[in-house]
Amino acid sequence: MTEQSGIPLAPFLASMEFHALRGRVCFRDVDTPNGKERTITVEGTPVVFTAHNPSSRSDTWEIDGDPRFWEKVRQLSFAFERGEWGKIQEFYARYGLVKPLVLSATGGVDFSATTRQGLIWFRYLTNIAEWAKNGKLAPLREFFAEEGHEFFRVLSCGLSRVKPLESSLPQEEMSNRLWKAIQPTLALSNAIIAAIQESANPNLLGRDLRQRLPKASTLRDHELTGYAWNFLAEVVGVKLGTIELVPVHQQQTKGLPPVVWYFRAYCALDAAFLQWYFQELAPLMARTCEAPGCNAPVLDPRAKYCSMRCYWRAKKRRYLERKRGILG
Repeated sequence: MTEQSGIPLAPFLASMEFHALRGRVCFRDVDTPNGKERTITVEGTPVVFTAHNPSSRSDTWEIDGDPRFWEKVRQLSFAFERGEWGKIQEFYARYGLVKPLVLSATGGVDFSATTRQGLIWFRYLTNIAEWAKNGKLAPLREFFAEEGHEFFRVLSCGLSRVKPLESSLPQEEMSNRLWKAIQPTLALSNAIIAAIQESANPNLLGRDLRQRLPKASTLRDHELTGYAWNFLAEVVGVKLGTIELVPVHQQQTKGLPPVVWYFRAYCALDAAFLQWYFQELAPLMARTCEAPGCNAPVLDPRAKYCSMRCYWRAKKRRYLERKRGILG
């Protein structure tokens, strides 16, 4: 496909730091109204992985030498669902916490229920992108047609912000803070939790998002893929806004600017999301609409127009041009 008026979605000056808390991993089972759940505590020191540092002139987004780290994190969702704690402990020992509810400079705690939900959110998000990029319409129709899809039930776990406390916390204080964070969740039924999650953010998590989802059966093929890209752009945009972005001043080098913007991730889920975004979504080129007089971006790689209105307007214009040619 020939790109016209391409707009790069990935800024060259964006880099990523993953501050992984590496140290001793401890499991502890706790009783909840839904049965036993597990807390995962890591105590140690941060190890910083830097991906796509412009000063190194590298075009890769490797994390710990792995360009597919995000797939490793996505697969971890199955380990949580199956209770494969040996695999989980091995991952935590190297990369630290995945989705902490409590995090300080030297320690933090994951709650297995919310971590599992955050990983499921990421799994579905990456699946939607793969379906849209490869034109797999059947799973897209199934996803958008299902009422109360699991993706929307775990949305707030995927989009919540993770930032460490400035000071270190002893184990007892971490446990106290963890219980304060999870007790409201434990006291609520799944139906109430879903209602709270839907109303948490009117712009994305609210019922407005579900109400704006058209019935998959009414969408044509090109409308379905176009809607999927717009949906991804909305969710990804909100998630990017929850991750810390800091300017880093570096020694000026020929051809390189003195300031680089770093996305700073404090957990494996956020690091995986950033690597996936910069590798799988940002390199795509957004073209402008081919309808005369319209410069709106077109995110669907296979589409020519930003909307059905522009499609019919361009079609009518071509028809009139052909008619004038015949009559002339």
